[in-house]
Amino acid sequence: VDSAAVVGDIFYVFGGCVLVSQKEVYSTVFEYDPKEDKFKQKRDMPTPRGGLGAAAFGGKIYAIGGFDFEEGVSNIVEVYDPSTDKWEAKKPMPVSRALFGITTLSGRIFAIGGLGTFSDGGNDEVLKRVDVYNPANDEWVIDEAIPLPRGRAGVPATVAGGKIYVPGGRAGVQSFPSIYEYTPGSLSVSPQDKLTTLWGRLKQP
Repeated sequence: VDSAAVVGDIFYVFGGCVLVSQKEVYSTVFEYDPKEDKFKQKRDMPTPRGGLGAAAFGGKIYAIGGFDFEEGVSNIVEVYDPSTDKWEAKKPMPVSRALFGITTLSGRIFAIGGLGTFSDGGNDEVLKRVDVYNPANDEWVIDEAIPLPRGRAGVPATVAGGKIYVPGGRAGVQSFPSIYEYTPGSLSVSPQDKLTTLWGRLKQP
């Protein structure tokens, strides 16, 4: 359960674990150049973890959240600069989460859903909250967070046409085929009043 992001034409892969039964997570970072079809190992993450989110912004990569088997889920934020091969700590997330959706839009990084706890039993807390990070001032903007209609983990997130799309995901043993679409609007409006206008459900297969 690793995470990846792209800067320029280069892919970067962060952390992960081989098998949950081994209870071991990794701090390794690999760079992949598709033109050369080669991997190179780069400077390790300061904090080993799996299930983290990685988002590229401004030529840097933000490695956010994740889990290890001793401390559980994490709210750590560390930023990697490929040009210098160095890491820097940033302001932690307001909540700990792993296996969540992450994407960038309008100069912000969105951390979407995920697991709030991580255990072998499978009865973990599934988050529906969305937290928004501003890399320009290293601040998490709580009042910009618009929650998902339903909590889900293991979700991808992507941007198209100025909107965020969150397909699939799961909660416990239940998987979801639905796709959620988020349209940025007046982020100061109460989510309770405007949830149905901010999130729309798309046709599912």
